[in-house]
Formats: sequence, structure tokens, C-alpha cells
Amino acid sequence: MTLLILPISIWQRCICDRGTQDSAIEEYKRSLTSKPDYDLAHYGLGLAYLAKGETDMAIAEWEKTLKINDRRQAPFIISHLLFRQGR
Repeated sequence: MTLLILPISIWQRCICDRGTQDSAIEEYKRSLTSKPDYDLAHYGLGLAYLAKGETDMAIAEWEKTLKINDRRQAPFIISHLLFRQGR
């Protein structure tokens, strides 16, 4: 599996089987050790955290995504989640 495909394939597994969030989170973290500025890995890690119900961790990862590449969907998701939390 290439680094470019990694975030999408992990996320697909995460939504297909809700029990895989922890392994998805570990795979994203592992991919970020080799390329810490990989925006899609941070974005996918945020999605995995969200699927696990860890909203604050998801937001933190999406904020990292924004610092690297602000053209992804993260701004929309962060604003939606912050609105839901009353921030």
C-alpha cells in the first residue's frame, strides 16, 4: 500500500467495521512518523478519532491538516464540530 492511498483505505476499513478505529489510528500514526507533514494522514487520523467518538482529538488533527494544507475539507468539518460543541 502506498502512502498516497493509505489514508483512504484505512478510513474505508474504519467505516466498514467500527471495531477497527484503534488499528486505523495506529496505522495513521505510523505513517506520520515517516512523513509528519502528510496532510491526508492527519486528516484521516482525525476521521478515525471522530469515528471513535474522540472529537477533541479529531479537531486537533484537522488543525494540523490546516497548517499544512488549508485547501482540504478540514475547515468545514472543524467549524461544524465547533458549532456543535457551542464554541
